[in-house]
Amino acid sequence: MKNRLNIFFRVDASETIGGGHFFRCISIAVALKKRGHLCSFICQEINDYFLSILDYHSFELINLPKNSLISDKDQLFEASYLTEKIKKNKIHIDVLFVDVYKINAVWEEKIKTSTDKLFAIDDLANRDHYADYIIDQNAGRTETDYKIHNLNRGKILSGTRFAIINQDIADYRDKALRIRKKINNQNILINFGFSSHESLYSQFIKSLISSGDMQGKSISLLSSNKTSNEFKDLLDSLKVRLLTSLSPIELAKLYISTDFCIGAGGVSALERCCLGLPSGVVCIAENQYPGSVQLEKKGCIKLLNNFPDLTLSIDIIKNLLNDDNQLKELSINSLNEVDGNGLRRILSEVESA
Repeated sequence: MKNRLNIFFRVDASETIGGGHFFRCISIAVALKKRGHLCSFICQEINDYFLSILDYHSFELINLPKNSLISDKDQLFEASYLTEKIKKNKIHIDVLFVDVYKINAVWEEKIKTSTDKLFAIDDLANRDHYADYIIDQNAGRTETDYKIHNLNRGKILSGTRFAIINQDIADYRDKALRIRKKINNQNILINFGFSSHESLYSQFIKSLISSGDMQGKSISLLSSNKTSNEFKDLLDSLKVRLLTSLSPIELAKLYISTDFCIGAGGVSALERCCLGLPSGVVCIAENQYPGSVQLEKKGCIKLLNNFPDLTLSIDIIKNLLNDDNQLKELSINSLNEVDGNGLRRILSEVESA
């Protein structure tokens, strides 16, 4: 093992922000911890659910004061506050990961004096960075996309070769390769991550089931948020199984036992691709569009571009479920696009001299 490194993650998470940024940082942190490194988190906004995950993994937390991070002055204030806190507590940061859309080169250049290596995780390629590495796991993303934004001339880790797939999920890839040789359409999963639009989902699920082609199929809904009793009663009446709070291993097992998924873009879409799960993708946040569009162009997913009126996608979903050849193509292309080794490639860069 390399020398033990002291590694920090600057990330926020809540129902408003979502959980994708947090979970990809957790995936990196857990993998680094298994290799003997020390990992801690730095957060300005984090709710109890995400705090419980930090506690479960025994990751320490540094809290930051509220800050909009809108202006350069705001950026400098937070970076200066963190720099002083680091000095005061005699903390040495070997590696710092930053996964916050609002943070830019102003913040990063200020904090660079306090860390040996700075990794900026991005999806948008629309703001300047001053980092040693820039990670953008979006399909189709290239080094050229960051040419004008790479102020420190950092190394660009771009495209799905660097997809941050939780290792517990990636470890099920070999089993998925065997299972996906046979295409079925009986087990349907609906998974929109941390989005909490119960009224929209209620109408969508009712419309999907009443469309006439769902008879005999098993439908499950995976929810990461608390669900109301009214919504639970609706799911019960429609014979839809409700799943909550799955571990990465449980999620991987669910994915490989599922024949088709209707789910969000972003990290979860890449996880499904890694395990060859044919998917219809709903972009529930603007940042999910670039990667999802590229995944569709590569034949890995079918983009259901009708959020928030999901009922408009029902005919597309029905056609997919009745076309074994298209489901097979989605599965094969997904497996070819996301090989599950992105996390290992990132760890190699972290531990390099």
